[in-house]
Amino acid sequence: MTTKKRVGTVFFYGVAILLAVIALIPFLWMISTSFKSRGALMSIPIEWIPENPTWDAYIKVFSKFPFAKTIDTAFSRRFNYKIEFKKPNLEERLLLWEKLLPKNAPYEKNFNLKSLADFPLTGGQISLIIKNSAFLVAAQKSPLFTIQIFIDEIKRELNSNFDGQREMGFHI
Repeated sequence: MTTKKRVGTVFFYGVAILLAVIALIPFLWMISTSFKSRGALMSIPIEWIPENPTWDAYIKVFSKFPFAKTIDTAFSRRFNYKIEFKKPNLEERLLLWEKLLPKNAPYEKNFNLKSLADFPLTGGQISLIIKNSAFLVAAQKSPLFTIQIFIDEIKRELNSNFDGQREMGFHI
């Protein structure tokens, strides 16, 4: 092989590798972002490897999307066991709120957990609502957890696209 041909081949493969790396950047960014917390999404400078990686995005998707109802019967027959998680009842939701809320946080007077437990939420939704409410409270000048903050977040969660209330997929 002549030197000119060798240089041309090296140049061709170098450009091909560079283009492949450039094409992979959006996919790497997507994967990296999926492990970031809500606050770290828009951080500057850009973090390619999250400082505190979290599985919250995956937990939210897999806990809200009704996979059992959307699997077609031909695919479904190949499973030996299927586990369906029922939504917690009022007493279980009250326990979840008690266990997941921070103990030493500042709450408004007459803070009533029962009013929050009345909403038909899953454990994953309750956890997410508490985290989202905590972000809102942390941004306030005088941080205070109020029932209204939680109710606003609950309404936002129940109106979201993946709230588990809507049927999706193929039904026979």
